[in-house]
Formats: sequence, C-alpha cells, structure tokens
Amino acid sequence: MVPETVMRHRPTLEASVEEIIEALRDVPAAPSTLCALCYLKNRAAERAIKALYTELVNDYDLRLRWRQTHGFCQRHSELASRLGDPLGTAILYIDVVEGFLKKDAAELRPRRWPATPRAPILGKTCLCCEDEAGAEKRYLKAAAASMHRDHIFLEALKQSKYGLCVKHSALLCSLVPESESVELREENRRRVIILRDQLAEIVRKSDYRFQHESRGEEKDSWLRALQMYSTI
Repeated sequence: MVPETVMRHRPTLEASVEEIIEALRDVPAAPSTLCALCYLKNRAAERAIKALYTELVNDYDLRLRWRQTHGFCQRHSELASRLGDPLGTAILYIDVVEGFLKKDAAELRPRRWPATPRAPILGKTCLCCEDEAGAEKRYLKAAAASMHRDHIFLEALKQSKYGLCVKHSALLCSLVPESESVELREENRRRVIILRDQLAEIVRKSDYRFQHESRGEEKDSWLRALQMYSTI
C-alpha cells in the first residue's frame, strides 16, 4: 500500500515471470478479472491493505505519509471497507479528518480583497494507488524481460484463455523492441477477432429466428469485452 522505501517491515511483491504465468493460467473469470496483469495489480492492492491493517497501522513512516493524503480513493475505500476493520480505520481516518479541519480553518481566515481563488482541500495520491502502480510496473518489466530473453511469457500468453487487456497490451508493447511488439500485437489481434465474432454470435442468437440455438463459447464474451477494454 506504501512505496517500497516505507515498507521496511515486510518483503515487497516479486515481479516474477513465474507469477505472471501462474496468473495467465489461473486468473479468475469475469466479472472479477480476466487480464493477468490486472489480477496481479489488484492482488497487490489487496495484500497491501491487509498488511496495513494487520502490521502497519501504527508504523511511524506510514503515518507520516498517510497524513499527507486525503485517505483512500473511492475504489480503494470500497476495498478497505471489505478487508479492513473499524479500529484500524478509525486510527487512520482521525489523521485525515484532523488534517481536513486544520486546512479548512486556515481557509476560513479573513483575506484581503480581491482574494485569489482558494485551492481545493485535497491530499496527495491515494497510497494504495501508488502501491498498485509500483506492482504494475514491476510485472510489466518482468514480462518484457521474458519476451526479450526466452519467450516463456509469450508462449504462456498464447496458451492462456483470456490474455491481457488492451491497456496492458499497449503498455507492454511500449517496453519491448519493435520485432517483439509485432508478435505481441499479432497475438492480441487474434484474440480480438475471436472476441468480435463471439459478440456477433450473441447478437445473432438474440434474433427470434435463432433463439433456439444453445449458447456456446460466446456466452461470456460480453463480460470479456468489458474487461478487455476497461481503462481503469
């Protein structure tokens, strides 16, 4: 949940090719997640929040960084509501609320006219977002290194059921030489063509003339489309 320089009390997540390959093989199906790198990034956030509540809620360095934030973002607030606990949240958010009140009191002081616009009372980036971004960067670098070194990642990608989302495919292409990015884009294009055809099957079978036909592999393609083209 906190950058590696702060988290001295526990090992950081290893961005290894083995983890990525395992995720490509076993990543949960929609609507949880489909893209292996999305799964690993989300897992990093979940582990970080659990560690925050069980080990780091009273960590001095963490609390200093936490006081500079405006709490969790909305997405990670929802995650904390499921994985956290009342006491830990109360301890952390006393800092947030007190920081807000101090800034608000300063903003309410009389000012000379004409006054400059007041800045919004916001903190720095959500610490969990920072941890997610760090994990995402490590896993992307690991995948890129494998493509350059031994192609183990690319072979696992070709054999996986779901592959990568558009966002992570594009990020990975930007990290590898042109010859390797071409191979990756070809694999992505193959999957997208299959997805397009399966979406078309859903539309076709919604026609009353074909409603008697049973659903095939296209039945979850609409969920895969939502996940593949998610920009979050």
